[in-house]
Amino acid sequence: KKLDSDTVAESESLPIRVGLAVHEVLGSCPIEALTKAMSSASTDAMCPDIETAGTKYRVEAAKIESVVGNALTAPLMHRAIGATRLWREIPLAVSVDSIVVDGIADLVFEEPNGLVVVDYKTASPPNQVEAENAATEFRPQMAAYCDALTQATGKPVQEAVVLFIGGANAIDVKLDSVVSLIQEFRLLVTAQEGASSDGSPLTLFSKSY
Repeated sequence: KKLDSDTVAESESLPIRVGLAVHEVLGSCPIEALTKAMSSASTDAMCPDIETAGTKYRVEAAKIESVVGNALTAPLMHRAIGATRLWREIPLAVSVDSIVVDGIADLVFEEPNGLVVVDYKTASPPNQVEAENAATEFRPQMAAYCDALTQATGKPVQEAVVLFIGGANAIDVKLDSVVSLIQEFRLLVTAQEGASSDGSPLTLFSKSY
């Protein structure tokens, strides 16, 4: 859903507003500023974007800076910056048995062996095991992105990664076989289509920041 800053301030909890602000900074900050911030281990180059997002979503700039800083320390982000091609905030849609599922991928980049799709989460699981457990909730979401990317580009998706950036350190969780992930997703769509014969919308996943 799209919300203006007043609506966000009034209707959304602080964690949601932090998530929206962080996603906006990581998705719209100039690549040059991202690269500079990563090479200098400082978010100073991103201050204008952080301050703008903080004002828009009523979040302290220091909080946004902390979470964004965590993201930029992740090896996955360094891979993205060094990749052949990189896209952010990509609208995607995939059709399964005439049912259209859409969403926005936070980050996609291309390496020699294929595409990598990344979704940022500002949750803060305390360790890798807890992060892996938390990431299972987002399997349908990531599978939809993988399926859509494969169909749209004709290129294989080699990795689907959930990147948790809300804790003391960034934790990435690489989901298992993309092929299996897509098959699982398509079965889920078919099953939910049958359960929604009354015409109500399918609920495959809820957007979580």
